[in-house]
Amino acid sequence: MIDEPHVLLGAYILGGLDAEERGRFEAHLKDCAQCRAQAADFAPLPALLSKVDPADLETGPTDGGESELILRDMLATRRTAAKRRVRRRVALGACAAVLAAVALVLVI
Repeated sequence: MIDEPHVLLGAYILGGLDAEERGRFEAHLKDCAQCRAQAADFAPLPALLSKVDPADLETGPTDGGESELILRDMLATRRTAAKRRVRRRVALGACAAVLAAVALVLVI
């Protein structure tokens, strides 16, 4: 059953849908200009993929795990930045609450 037909575009282009799914997706294509445009863009992909020799494909990292370390560092940096943003928002919210309380006391 197709819950989100847009995610099936790749499988459709590569011929990976069964007959029922393909029929439903093609019915969706009639009504969805976005999927029709993307399908037209990706239509040459199967022919290009058929020209690739699997033996030429790299099967693993050749940098000795260096890319994994770089990725971990990048993710750690992003997590740290996200935590910093949350702390700033909490601090700003607390300051706003204090200012509102002070303003309320001054008005009363």
